[in-house]
Amino acid sequence: MDNGVDTVKVINGRLALHRIGNVRMKESLRWERPIRECRIREKAGRWYASIRPDIDAAEYPHRCGQGILGIDLGLKTFATIAYPDGTIEKVDAPEPFKRSLRALRRAQRRLFRRKKVGKNWLKAKQDVARRHRRMTDTRKDFLHQLSRKLTAHVEVIQVESLIIKGWQRMWGRKTSDLAPGEFLRQLEYKATWRGGQIVKADWHFPSSQLCHECGEKAGRLDLSVRRWTCVSCGSIHDRDPNAALNIRDYGPGAPRSLPVDDTLRPATPAAVGGSRNTADLAD
Repeated sequence: MDNGVDTVKVINGRLALHRIGNVRMKESLRWERPIRECRIREKAGRWYASIRPDIDAAEYPHRCGQGILGIDLGLKTFATIAYPDGTIEKVDAPEPFKRSLRALRRAQRRLFRRKKVGKNWLKAKQDVARRHRRMTDTRKDFLHQLSRKLTAHVEVIQVESLIIKGWQRMWGRKTSDLAPGEFLRQLEYKATWRGGQIVKADWHFPSSQLCHECGEKAGRLDLSVRRWTCVSCGSIHDRDPNAALNIRDYGPGAPRSLPVDDTLRPATPAAVGGSRNTADLAD
């Protein structure tokens, strides 16, 4: 809903609302511009105001770095990042649901034992809602911080094409806690804002099976194999960093354009997410 310019104002760090008055804001506005739109919502006992100032698109900082970056997503390590200079960074997700599971179960049992619609039931219900809100905010903050850092660092980000439904069928709750699909979505729109580009490698590209030094293919690797030795050049590879480097060097314009091995292409798309492609989904 467009409220119209200057129908909602911020005065001395307080949001001036019609019929309510001036409400203290937790954060200040980044742009001192007239407010075009203001949406107010309540979530688990807290009130949020989403404010859209009236600014020109040219005022937003569309700046990104130079070079190509590769990202390998996985379950054990959320993101293994290969930077243009060859530096490898491993990023672990906070996994807020996993860490809060025991306390959440206790809160839900407490809610179940209370008499419905009673005062104690309402308190217990609010406690469960607050825990869910905290988990959601922790996950969102982590994903936004990481996606902002990467899109501002380089011009081109190369990632693997994930079959999210296959991840969910095989690992369920773990996939929801990590939210790799949301992370890729944020990378795409933030890279577009900054004038960057997202390149997705084909889902059958054997990023974990290729030796980054000589290009030799090791063949199918079980998920339990985290380190392997190339039979051609003798290089010892850590699975995730090797995959991130191969993804960085995938495609035209990369430091080393790696070919796609057609022998790993399945006969039908229905094979995606099955046991045959387990290594490709979890690389």
